[in-house]
Amino acid sequence: KMELWQELNLHNLLESIPLPEVYTVICKSLKLSLSVGRDAAFQTLVTSFPAESKAIASIFQLLEECHALHQKIPDLKWMEWLTKTSLTDYLDSLGVSPELRMLLLANVGYYHHNPDELSLFWWGVGQASYILGGTHYLKGGSQALSNVLASIIETHGGQILYRQEITRIKTAGNQILAVITHKGTEYSAPLFLSGLPLPRLAALCQNETWQKKMGQLRLSPSLTSLYLAPQKPLASPHWCTIYLEEETLRKHQQSALPLEEFHTLGLTLVNYGLNSPDKPTAVISALDSQKGWPKRQNPAYRKLKEQRSREWLTRLGLGETPLAHAEMATPHTIERYTGNPEGVIYGFAQSPEQSGMFRPGHRTPYRNLLAASAWIRPGGGFSGAMLSGWQTAGKILAR
Repeated sequence: KMELWQELNLHNLLESIPLPEVYTVICKSLKLSLSVGRDAAFQTLVTSFPAESKAIASIFQLLEECHALHQKIPDLKWMEWLTKTSLTDYLDSLGVSPELRMLLLANVGYYHHNPDELSLFWWGVGQASYILGGTHYLKGGSQALSNVLASIIETHGGQILYRQEITRIKTAGNQILAVITHKGTEYSAPLFLSGLPLPRLAALCQNETWQKKMGQLRLSPSLTSLYLAPQKPLASPHWCTIYLEEETLRKHQQSALPLEEFHTLGLTLVNYGLNSPDKPTAVISALDSQKGWPKRQNPAYRKLKEQRSREWLTRLGLGETPLAHAEMATPHTIERYTGNPEGVIYGFAQSPEQSGMFRPGHRTPYRNLLAASAWIRPGGGFSGAMLSGWQTAGKILAR
C-alpha cells in the first residue's frame, strides 16, 4: 500500500497522523492498550501474559512473515496453508488462553465477524500492517482521501460525473457496448473498469450464469455506526477503544451468536476529537446484519434507531453528554449509498475459501470489462480495495 501511496504522492497531499496504539480494550477483567511497533507490542503482551510468551513469539513471527509478503515471492505451499487456515484453528494450535484470545480478537470485526470463518491470511496481513507498519489517522477522514483521489483524476484529464447511477448495461456476446444511467444518458467506451459490487454488476449485465455464480459466495457482515458531534471533547484519551461485554462473550461463542445481536458483545468508540478539539467528533460502531432492522419506510425503523442510540450512549457512559448532533447509520444506510447488497462492508466474506488467491479476480465474462473493488482480490477494507484498483490498473497498462 505504501508503494501506491508514494506513486500517487499521497504522503504530500494528505496529512497522516501516527497513533501510539492500535486499540485499547476495556472489559470487566482487562484494560490494556496494544502498542504500535513490533517491540512495544510484543513487550506489552508478554508482560501481561507471561505464561504465554512462547505462543506470543509464534504469533509475532507469523505477523513478520505476513508483513514481508510484498517484498518477496512466498512459498506457495505456505501461502496455501496461510489462506486455508482459520484464525481460530491457528490460535487453538498454539493453546492461546481465553484472556489473550479476547485481546487479540478485539478488532476481529476489521476483517470478519467470526474468527472460526476468518482466513488467517487476511487477519495476519491486516494485523501486521497495524502493529508493525504503524496505525495512522488521515486528517479529514476518508472524505479527505476521496477528495484528493478525485483531484488526481481530474488533473490528469479525467472527468467525474456525480449523481449518475448506472441502471442498465448493454451487452453483446462477451462485449460491453454501453452503460445507461438513471437519467437515460448513455456512455460507450472501448474499455470499462467497474467498482460496483460484483452481484450488482452481474445483475446489470443481465447475465444469469454470472449472477448464479456470485450468489453462491457468502457475504461479509454489515455495520451500524452512531456518529456524534459532542459540544465539547470526549474525556476518552484513546483514539480507538473497544468495550467488550466479557460475560456475554463467555456465554455466547461468536460462532453461535446471530450477527444482528453482535452489538451485545461490545462496542467500538473512535474519538476523532483528539485531533480537532475545537470541532470534536466521534463514532460508536458494531458489526450488524440487515436482518435485525425493519425496512426504512417502516416507522419502527426510526424508533429502533433512536432506542439503540440511547442504549449505546448509556453503555459507554455518554448518556448525559451534550451533543450538537447524533445520527445512526445502519446496514440499510450502507446499501442505500453504496449499492452493496444487505449493506455488507467487505464484499464477500473473507473466509478461507474466499480470501486471497481464492477470491474472484479482476476479469469478468466480458473481455472489455474489468473489476476493481473490495469484492475481488486481495480483499475488503481500505487497503484491499486500493490494492485491487492498483493491480487492475497495472493489468490495463500492460495490455
